[in-house]
This record gives sequence, structure tokens and C-alpha cells, in this order.
Amino acid sequence: MRLEECFAALEREQPDAAVLDVYINGVLSYDVAARLHAKGTPIVFLTGYSSPALTGKWNEFSRCLKPCDPAELKALLVKALSTGRDVRS
Repeated sequence: MRLEECFAALEREQPDAAVLDVYINGVLSYDVAARLHAKGTPIVFLTGYSSPALTGKWNEFSRCLKPCDPAELKALLVKALSTGRDVRS
């Protein structure tokens, strides 16, 4: 649950897809998202904020509102994995 741990994990392996909280320990996760996106990893964001928590280009990416419905998250991940790219809202 720290950005440093995310970056360290990305040095060791490349995930097929990522479910990424918008805030990790109170810090925006955009740097992690940028690294994942640059490597072609599909991203689904999680957020507990009712107002748009995603800004800039990240606002176009799929998101699941907390508490996230498991069926919705599964559908977003299946779509991302089947197309091999980010699922846009």
C-alpha cells in the first residue's frame, strides 16, 4: 500500500492488468498508472470519491466506485484482458 512497493513490484514482474486505487496512502497513483500504461498494462481505477477523482487523461479510464461491485469489476477486467488495452469509460 505504498507507491515505492508498487514500483518495486513492477521492476520484478509485469501484470496482465491492474486494479489501481486512485489514492495510495493519500498520494495520487498516477505515476504508477503512467508506468503501467506505458508498458501496455490495462488499468481499472478504484475510487471512493463521488465527485470525479480522476483528472486529465486518467478521467477517460474505467473506474469502479467503492464499494466496488465484484461483477462490475470482473466485467471491466475481462473486457480489458480480452482487448489487451485500457477500457475507457
